[in-house]
Amino acid sequence: MTEAEKISDLEVTGSFRCSNHLINQLFEDILMEQRKRFASISAAADKGVLFFANSGSYNMYTAPLYARLLEETECFSTRLMLLRQMFRKYSDTGIVKKYLPGTADFLMSVEKKSPRFPIVSDCGIGDPFNFNDPTPPDLLNTAWFAGMNLMCSRLAAAVGENSIAEERMSVYRQTKTAFLKEFYTDDMRFKGESQSSKVLTVYFDLTPDDSDLWALLVESLLKDVEKKCRNHFSTGSAGLPLLLPVLTKSEALDTAYKLLLQSSFPSWLAPVISGKSVGENFDFYAFGAVVEWFYEEICGIQPDPDLRHFKLAPRFGRFLDWAEAEYKSVYGLIVSKWHREGDDYIHEFTIPPETEAVVRNKLYTSGTYTIKIKHY
Repeated sequence: MTEAEKISDLEVTGSFRCSNHLINQLFEDILMEQRKRFASISAAADKGVLFFANSGSYNMYTAPLYARLLEETECFSTRLMLLRQMFRKYSDTGIVKKYLPGTADFLMSVEKKSPRFPIVSDCGIGDPFNFNDPTPPDLLNTAWFAGMNLMCSRLAAAVGENSIAEERMSVYRQTKTAFLKEFYTDDMRFKGESQSSKVLTVYFDLTPDDSDLWALLVESLLKDVEKKCRNHFSTGSAGLPLLLPVLTKSEALDTAYKLLLQSSFPSWLAPVISGKSVGENFDFYAFGAVVEWFYEEICGIQPDPDLRHFKLAPRFGRFLDWAEAEYKSVYGLIVSKWHREGDDYIHEFTIPPETEAVVRNKLYTSGTYTIKIKHY
């Protein structure tokens, strides 16, 4: 069997459907494109995995592919994303411990080669395919460098690599301090104008330690999306995978759904409506990352590295009548489906044997349940 046949034969572990047929077609198109792309990934062309690692590991059992790429890749941003998924989805602490020191060394090398450190001009990240909305390289790379250190620190702490965790957290805090000084005015107004700059700043917690200032930045992002761009995104491949999670975290669920359901270009649904392959339009992996939001927010399946425990927290919104997702975890099939019933929502879910889940602040053990949730 060839390598391509092995990859295309990866076990499908997830599915998603909802009341919007265009979203369903988008999911199917992305799954088909994933099979094609994963079958042709090589060490020389694996940067695309950087933003697709999480979505891909919902759709398929990706551990064999990700383990191979971890050996071959020279892109440490990709390596960090792959390690995060190997830990989060498969609880593989051994592989994290194997590759994390090299990742920490790479981050240290970025420090040494950056003349203005902690401001970073190049850590191997760009924001291509933005829609006339570029982000200054210093802001983009400093934000991403801070985020890589934060992620590395959290992974290291989770697997008991305490010295790496402390060192990387110290660098993250240093970088955040420099970021605030460089990219905020004296009266603490954010200098970044692009969608990506705002998304990365919120996602990696690079706002001042003041809830009002955080809210002002979120408000600026919402104005950009809703008014300036008329419910379109303008981010490139660095910011796009993080846009819906940031909006959800900011309790801007209506805006997130409006973006998802936008039909005119640039949008996730424009390729579906035009009949073109999702890969023909712009960076597929950033495009494909939206599937993560289907599983984790629309249907609320949120795994934990302790695979016996997870959370089910669907975001019903008001733009869909029903949605359902299945994810075959290491312990078995997780099902989360919901539909409207008058002004209420009916949530049906299945928890695999030997596991438990928190649903609306209540702990449920293995079994199948149906609960009614009053409209809110």
